[in-house]
Amino acid sequence: MAQIFVNDVKLRLVFEAGLGNEGMPILKNKTFNRVRLTVTPEELYNTAAAIASLSDYALFEVNRLEKAAVAQ
Repeated sequence: MAQIFVNDVKLRLVFEAGLGNEGMPILKNKTFNRVRLTVTPEELYNTAAAIASLSDYALFEVNRLEKAAVAQ
């Protein structure tokens, strides 16, 4: 049976930096590397909220980016 082995986790914060000419939101990303592989969703969101509180922009979205290998 195949298994997935997560070997890298990153935290990406997406901020809304304003509105474009057509009224669509302008989004800016900030990615943080070296996130602990065993981080829980609650820990990740609390960290993102703490970092976002230091920003001038509104937090739009929080993403967990994983790189994984599939092996038998």
